[in-house]
Amino acid sequence: MKAITCRLFVLALGLGAAGAALAQDRPARPIDAAKFYKGAWLEVARRPMWITEGCVAGVTSYARGDGPNQVLVRDSCRKGSEEVVLNGVGEILDPGHNSRLRVQYNPLLSVDYTIVDRADDYSWFIETSPTLDNLFIFTRKRPSSARLAELVARARALGYDTSTLEFPWSGKLR
Repeated sequence: MKAITCRLFVLALGLGAAGAALAQDRPARPIDAAKFYKGAWLEVARRPMWITEGCVAGVTSYARGDGPNQVLVRDSCRKGSEEVVLNGVGEILDPGHNSRLRVQYNPLLSVDYTIVDRADDYSWFIETSPTLDNLFIFTRKRPSSARLAELVARARALGYDTSTLEFPWSGKLR
């Protein structure tokens, strides 16, 4: 009995380590910054967090900044009839690969993001934070329910916990 318990413990430990190894802050293949960091992206799935509580119709808009690695960021959403906007200045942390971005929203709020997967045609991307506590799925246009389910499954296949995702464009918030 002790041997079985010990083996189950070792197996569980190994499976836990394997799951942790899957979901990591690993960047996607290189990103063409000129294609990616311009225009509007719809936030179609996210993990709940205090800053987005009650927000629907989230949009992140990018524009190139003054420097070669600078990106201007405008995050917006709707709370009731009011638009809530948070502007920031981003810096590409891995020039050439272009999948890591640090956004300074104000002197006290700086957030790092990593693009962990993207479409070849730049129609969607999956993003996380280095601590893996945030997960976002963005698309260029509103996806069908089937397409959204595929993107959630893709994030899950990468090892991310998708069980708490909310879908701000469908109004399905936790």
